[in-house]
Amino acid sequence: MNSLTQPVRQAVAATQPIWQGNPVDKPAVGTGRGLPLDLQLHAKRGRGGMEWLWFGDRQLGWRDGLPFKFGAQARGGSVVLTPTDRTWIDRLMPEGKDECQRLTPAIHSFWFGYNERINEPAAMPGAPVVNYTERRLLTLVRWAQGYFDTDRQRSYCTGGSMGGCGTISFGFRHPEIFAACSAIVPIVAFDRGPGGDSAMRIEVECGGLEALTSAGLPVKEHLDSTRFATQHPDDLPFLFIVTGRNDSSIPWWKNPAFYRALRDGRHGFIAAWNEGAHGDTQAKLPPDLAQRASLAWLHRFALDQSYLAFSNSSADDDPGQGGKSEGTPAGAFNRGLDFEPPVESSTSYEAAVLWYLEPARLPVTVDITPRRRQQFRPAPGTRVFAENVGADGVVTQRIETTVAPAGTLTVPGFSLTSARQMLRLRLAE
Repeated sequence: MNSLTQPVRQAVAATQPIWQGNPVDKPAVGTGRGLPLDLQLHAKRGRGGMEWLWFGDRQLGWRDGLPFKFGAQARGGSVVLTPTDRTWIDRLMPEGKDECQRLTPAIHSFWFGYNERINEPAAMPGAPVVNYTERRLLTLVRWAQGYFDTDRQRSYCTGGSMGGCGTISFGFRHPEIFAACSAIVPIVAFDRGPGGDSAMRIEVECGGLEALTSAGLPVKEHLDSTRFATQHPDDLPFLFIVTGRNDSSIPWWKNPAFYRALRDGRHGFIAAWNEGAHGDTQAKLPPDLAQRASLAWLHRFALDQSYLAFSNSSADDDPGQGGKSEGTPAGAFNRGLDFEPPVESSTSYEAAVLWYLEPARLPVTVDITPRRRQQFRPAPGTRVFAENVGADGVVTQRIETTVAPAGTLTVPGFSLTSARQMLRLRLAE
């Protein structure tokens, strides 16, 4: 006997999350139409208040059907997506490096992934390390963009501590999704050496840092963000990053090389450091840099809008080579520099270059690389003329430059002698 008045219709469809809260509180489809999407990655302590439940397939974990919870709602002018990085592995992990790993049958992956045979210790050697958590994040971002109908040009990634690690290893590596990222006290390269030990954060879950990922690279090499920034001259998400010299949880020593890789790669970034410990580095930021760490400030960036990337500023401080006592105790790369939205065509490009700190520090010279150019896209090898125009309309510099083989275009030695000057580019005749 059929108990239904109408037949059940069946169809193959994409997996959908299950709302766990009061049905009347469930966000409706399209409630974030046109809003930016903010992906917020938590630190190792985790988070509560997750209203959605997802059962993943075999692509998202070591076994089919693994559940994970997350939050997603429109609030404060954006859609906020708050995933969780905690995976049940069906066993305790006595070989773990801290109590979180040893006392519960679940692991953190530092927003990356883990050994495919994590549930069987004897089978882990030789098994691939799979970026399951990154796959989860990609799945959730795509779902949130579609369900809430967010602005696809304006997605952002942020986090601190373990969340900062994920911002660097995941968000920063997806320029097709994220317009900008903010990483607070992250690990930029997992390693062990005289400056400290960050390898212990993931080596047990992966089966060692030399274990191969499913892409064929050793874990240590794959997660080396200095290597990544050096090998990718293309347009990456704008990055704000701050780290502390006295951080005993996430050692300082790998950060200066990463900062210089960002600079030498002409990427768009602000890098700051101070003598803070793990818990107070962000609080020690001066007000202007604290503002630039915020999502409210990062929302100015979009995938379909060009911006200016600064490098080799004469106002840059010195982070040293990795020793805690080397270089400037507290400083930054690219502090004091800003820009107004560029205006461009197929033959010209112009933007105001700003100096917002004390005028007494002028003049400042800086290399400028227009990133994410939408219309002004001359081919590699093309000669381009740059002009530096003062507030009085007088041209103070004329610089000829050439589009690099990778398509990047850098104007070297732009001199700022006032708080606002114009950069103008045109094709050589």
